[in-house]
Amino acid sequence: MHPKPGDIILSHGPYLISKIIRKVTHSYWNHAGIYIGHGKQIEARKFGVVQSSYVDKGEYTKVISKKLSKVQREKIVEYAKQQIGKKYDYMQLVSLFFIWLFHIGQVKNVKNHFICSELVAEAYTKAGIKLSRKPIVYVTPGDIAREN
Repeated sequence: MHPKPGDIILSHGPYLISKIIRKVTHSYWNHAGIYIGHGKQIEARKFGVVQSSYVDKGEYTKVISKKLSKVQREKIVEYAKQQIGKKYDYMQLVSLFFIWLFHIGQVKNVKNHFICSELVAEAYTKAGIKLSRKPIVYVTPGDIAREN
């Protein structure tokens, strides 16, 4: 399936951090991004929010194409583009690991910093769509896959 602007891109990566995320979230998916068109996506990676090339990796990639209006798609893409250059939220990721592994603590979220699934969930919220029953800072790629 070829994605449309505003579609969610989930991926399954080979890296150690990818495996850890999958293990603690009980999901096949460890990363999420937003397709913006012309073979590009926006995603929160270890160096921050970036625009990158979209590559379909077969069984390691899943496109979630929700029923969206043209205006909703535009809002999602525009919000994602506005976040380019913002930092990755390592503090949030670490606090989520403590919650997932030890069931203690609360999310430490740094304003204007993102993890991948938070960026996607926030962009969809700006278009009036809630991707998960969980608060945005707790949403994982697995939650997005399971609930959509």
